[in-house]
Formats: sequence, C-alpha cells, structure tokens
Amino acid sequence: MCIVILLLAGLIASGCGGTVSNYDGGVDGGVDGGVDGGIDGGVDGGIDGGVDGGIDGGVDGGVDGGIDGGVDGGIDGGVDGGVDGDDGGGIIDGGDGDCSGPDSQACPVENGTGQQARVCENGSWSSWGACQVVACDAGYYLDNDSCLLLEPSDSYEIMPDPNMNNLLEFTIDSTDLLPPLVFSVETVLKAGIEVELPEHVGLEESNGTFSWTPTPSQSAEYDFFFLVTDSLSDSKVVIVHITVLTPDICNSSSSACQFLHDKWDLGEAAGNVGDWYHNRDDFHTNLNLSELPQLDLMTDGYGAETALHPGRVVVGNSSTAYTTGESWMSQMRSIMLSEYRTEAVYTQYINNNHYWYPEHRDHDDKDHYHGKNTYVTSSQGSSGSEMDEIRNFFYTLAAFQPAVKNLLIETGLLIPTLQMIFRRVRVTDDSEYLEGLAHPSAFDNYDGRLAMVEMANAIQIDDIPPMVQLAVIEENYSIVDGKNEQWYTTPASICRIFRGLEYTKRMVVSAADSYDINDRQLTFHWVVLRGDPEHVVVTPQNGDGSEVEILIDYHVETTVASTALLTNMVEVGVFVDNGAYFSAPGFVTDFTLNNEERTYDDSGVLTDIQYNDNYVHPSLL
Repeated sequence: MCIVILLLAGLIASGCGGTVSNYDGGVDGGVDGGVDGGIDGGVDGGIDGGVDGGIDGGVDGGVDGGIDGGVDGGIDGGVDGGVDGDDGGGIIDGGDGDCSGPDSQACPVENGTGQQARVCENGSWSSWGACQVVACDAGYYLDNDSCLLLEPSDSYEIMPDPNMNNLLEFTIDSTDLLPPLVFSVETVLKAGIEVELPEHVGLEESNGTFSWTPTPSQSAEYDFFFLVTDSLSDSKVVIVHITVLTPDICNSSSSACQFLHDKWDLGEAAGNVGDWYHNRDDFHTNLNLSELPQLDLMTDGYGAETALHPGRVVVGNSSTAYTTGESWMSQMRSIMLSEYRTEAVYTQYINNNHYWYPEHRDHDDKDHYHGKNTYVTSSQGSSGSEMDEIRNFFYTLAAFQPAVKNLLIETGLLIPTLQMIFRRVRVTDDSEYLEGLAHPSAFDNYDGRLAMVEMANAIQIDDIPPMVQLAVIEENYSIVDGKNEQWYTTPASICRIFRGLEYTKRMVVSAADSYDINDRQLTFHWVVLRGDPEHVVVTPQNGDGSEVEILIDYHVETTVASTALLTNMVEVGVFVDNGAYFSAPGFVTDFTLNNEERTYDDSGVLTDIQYNDNYVHPSLL
C-alpha cells in the first residue's frame, strides 16, 4: 500500500517506489560532479549540495541518488559536492566551460510553484528543461507533476458560543486501514490560509475522536487535514471541512441594533467577531452576551488590569474598589498612583485594550482624582454603573466599517477613536467638545448609543481621527523635600503635584509629535478645562501652536465649573484637529494637596502655611 503525504507549504509528496524528485538530475549531476565528489564529499555534498544544487541536483534526487548519483551533485556538480571531495566544495558551474546567468528559473504551474533547469555545455546553455512542480498551493497535493485539488470527505457546521456550550464532535474516517491506528492533525486552513491549530480543539490520537467548542472569534471556514497511519505504516489523508457560523450582530429592539443590522446586511459594519469582553470581578457585574453574541469572553484575573492582551480587541471591567482605611480609592485612582501602572494602561490604550472602573466615592461630593487620562475610564457610581457604557463601546466597535476598523486596529488608534466618539456625542458641537463638560473624571449614563454607532460608521479611511502626543520641554516642577512633583509623564497625559513653595509653576509642553495617519495637516488646541482662567495662562511658543508655555498659579480647593463638585485639580486639555475630526484629548494636570492652607502676598511670596486633617491619599503626602 502507498504512503500518501500531503504537499502543503512546501512539504514533499511521496508515492510508491520512491521519492518524487528530479531523479535524472541527480544521476547527471553525479556524472558531471565526479565520482570522487560523490563518494568522498557525499555526506557534506549531500546536505550542502542538495541546497545549492537546487533543481538541477534535486534535493530529493540527492538524498535517494546519494552515493551513486553524487549526493546532490546536481547538474552543476553539486556546488559543494566537490571535485576531489575533500570538504564537499566543488566547481560552481560544473560544466565544460563558463556560462553566465542562472541555471534555473521559475515557471508557471497551475495551483502551485514550478521550476525548470538548463545545462552549461562547452560554454553554452542548453534549452530550458520541462517545467516541474516543486510545491503546491494550500489545499492541493502533488500527483504526477500536477497539483490536484484536495476534496473534503465530510463537512460540518456549528454555531459558536462565547460560553463554550456548543460542542462539535466526530470520528475521523479510517476505512481501508488496519488498527491500531494513529491520528494526527497535519494542516489547518482558515479561509484557504494555513494557520496554527485553533484553540479549544481536541483529538484522540488513538481512536480519531475530534472535538471542538469554537467561540465567536473563530467564525470562519476551515479545512482540517488529518493523517491516519495504521499498523503497517500505511497512511491516508482525510480532509474535513468545518464551518464555524457567524452569530447575529446584535439581539435587541433598540434603534442602535436596527442600525447595525442594516449596515451588517450591506457589508458596511464590521461586527464584533474578534472582540473580547473581559470580566475581572468574578461576575459580580457582567455583560449580557446574548445581546451581543459575536463577542468572546475572558474571565481571568480580579481587580484592575494592567497586563496587555496583544492581538485582541478587549473591553473589560472590574466593579471593585479599595474601601477601607486611609487608602480607600477607585481602581482608576489606584492606577494613577503609579507611574508604571499609568504607562501600562497607556500601552493598552494604543494596543486596542480598554477597561472601565466605577468611581465609587472618588467622584461624589468631591473629585478626588489627582490626574486624568483617556487610557481607562471611570463611571459615575458604584458596582454595575459602568456596564451600560461598556455596552455602548461594543455597539460602536461593531459599527465601524470593516476596512476602517481593521486600519484602526493596525495603527493602534481604535481606543483613542472610541474615546473621541464617546465624548463628542455627549455635547452638541465641536466648541463644546473643547470644554470641560465633555471630559469629566467620571461619566454618568448617557443615552448616546445610536449617536455613537452612527458617528463611528460615518468615518472613512481617509479621515481617521488624529492622535495627540505630548512631551515636556522644560519645567520647574522638581523634587521637594525628597518628594517628586513630576508624578507621571506619558504621551497623552502629564500629571504634576504642586509641592514647591513658589506661587507659579511653569512648564513648556510640545504636541509636535501628534500625528495623522493620512498626513492631513493638524491644528493644535490648548484649552483650560478646569481651573481659574485668570491663573492658568497658556501661551504659544511657535507659529503653529504645537508648543506652549503653561503657567499655573497655586490653586486652593474650589468647584468644577458648572457643578457643585469640589476639586484640587487644574487641567489643560490638548486636542489636535485634522479638518475632519478632533483627536481624543490629551491632558496636563496640576494637583494641590488639600491638607495645606497656604497664604501668599500680592507679589506671590508665601507668608504662611498651615496643615489640617483634610483627606489626601497617603501615597501623595
């Protein structure tokens, strides 16, 4: 019985009676390369000459022709096969005279790759030889120097489930083979492209039982190539076609879901296949995945997430907080207490990962946040208050046009664009987007789902929103009594703690590294979002306004404009505009310590400082 080995991605197909190869090339190569080179240089020449001899010597011809044929001497003398065989080195052209140009070339083969060779004789090339198949495309096998289509023996369909409740199971056909048998997966094609073995696939090697509980992110057409080998080492390839169906884009009666259905049917909405919901509170709160059945589910970990999940679009949450002792705080504030953790969530931000946390006590009568960023987001309230906005994020991810979403993912602009949309639809126009109302430290529920999906779907490839990038050029924030005023510095959020005794802090900040992936011209907008505008002065330092000087006078506790919310934070927002859209904001913040009561004279000289018991997180003191 013959052994049939599948030719995929350059593998060799063998049949009865020997290896399919340029056998004659090995023989001729042995003659031209010399008997001495074949015998003495056989080992080295067999390896090196097989590679360098190429088609003329034949990799397989060299192996089977070996000693008799010059071990891959090839038409050119095996290159490394050698004249005297001392070390496998030999005459490169192997002919009776020198010929310029290659001795092999590619040639067209249906459903595969071919090559043909020629021989140098007495200084002249022979005619090109016949075109021979050297590899077949994925899904084809080599038979008599032709690439033939592999046909599946069985086909199956399964609807994936994010909770992994749907199981596909079958036994691989082993007809005509004698047990005991060994089953293995040789190759998997996804939409015609070779891929690694998918997650959640199982195969019993001894009895051929195949199992798979696919999830929505695995929705696609697959071809599995199984190799079945019997007790006599005879074998056959069994091909099974599996369709992992794509679930509906959404299940609700909302106008946003209807919008997605309409765009999905037209091929104008990307959907959520490949998007992941990450729950990090042991389902203390949870997203109803039946409403968005294309999502995949992650459940590892608890509390704030700073790890990166590369290659995945992730939106997650943890309805947890620190609730006891002097260090009570939300998860978002805990992240901003560490420069390392803030840098980690920025890395998430530009790699399509984003997490929500409730503000729990951090944003009720007073805003206790000492900084601000768009890398993670806080919801107004406690456990579960974030779930509606997470749902809005996933609806919006589904609404992007397919090519736009792919580009946003590739460029790391997906979450910045989501943040821009989320904030922009909460106000009436661009001028209000450049005000503090659009950028609170924590967000209450807002019925903006339809507006978000419509805005996302309207974005075109050539008007992707730009990205703000910040850098500090100079400043007088420093180390005061061993404590750092430069709390963290990241590319879209800069946080400073006012410790020095001077009345005015100064920074020069640049947004010149901000960019637009379509190379649209950018304009720069620096806006005082929070603080007394008479005591926060922003002055451009160059012609296009990409660099500014920021002067911040000492601020006592005050209220956030148009609210009753107390705050000790001053905030400058930075936006870039490409003519189609504004970017998500960048922030430069300054925070004063509320346990201090300072008195300055009219010239800005500190005359008195008293301390009280007002709450300040111990890490900031």
